[in-house]
Amino acid sequence: MKEGVLAVDNEGIILYINAVMKELLQKDESEIIGKKYQEVMGGSDESVQVLESTHMQTLKVLAETQAREKEVSEKLKITQKNLIDVITTFVKVIESHDPYMRGHSPRVAKYAMMLAKKMGAPNELIQNLAYAGLFHDLGMIMVPQSIIHKTTELSMKEWAVVRKHPIYSVKYIENIESLKDIIPVILHHHERWDGKGYPDKLKGEDIPLGARILFIAESYDAIVSKRPYRRARTRDEAITILRQNSGTQFDPVAIENFLYLLENKII
Repeated sequence: MKEGVLAVDNEGIILYINAVMKELLQKDESEIIGKKYQEVMGGSDESVQVLESTHMQTLKVLAETQAREKEVSEKLKITQKNLIDVITTFVKVIESHDPYMRGHSPRVAKYAMMLAKKMGAPNELIQNLAYAGLFHDLGMIMVPQSIIHKTTELSMKEWAVVRKHPIYSVKYIENIESLKDIIPVILHHHERWDGKGYPDKLKGEDIPLGARILFIAESYDAIVSKRPYRRARTRDEAITILRQNSGTQFDPVAIENFLYLLENKII
């Protein structure tokens, strides 16, 4: 800066000066820092009062700015919460129109959180999985009911539509700041350990841990739930299927932890 600058505390003690101010005063820093403003500047009581008045005005402006920022922040939090509530209601509406999906999202959220906790994941990830589990299938609203309820094998074209649902799900939440951390989890919850999943064919540990966990939780719920094209499988059948796909579809470490929860009837 070209201007001389100094900073004082509430008592008028100088805490900082810049190089320009040192040159103007023609004094060493040791002669200035820690000294009273009046002593260094040789000013009158009136000049000190002006300085103190200016300092208090600055503090007032800062306090008002912080208060406004806090108010805006609180309003933003309320807005974000309201948006989340709306999306949660939207999920319930979607599931109420599909008997095969009813209760699916809350169950997936619960299983994912339990698995993450078993794996010693950070609390932040466990909380994120609560939201990711609830919102991961929002995009299914874009999939025609004729495909969802089809009792025979899907065509390649129909599968292409289904595989877009994670992308659609993300679009519903991408502008909600408090949900930004779950976007990769939702987007990649159908990626496979062997790289044959969708939408980006990520492989192994390139897949976010939350997405790997969510994939297992959703797969288990799908296996033990009735679908238009098959009966619901038993817990033992689900254990067999999950174990058979360890290291291909599923993260082998995560699967072992999930199987522990199933075999010990924790889930």
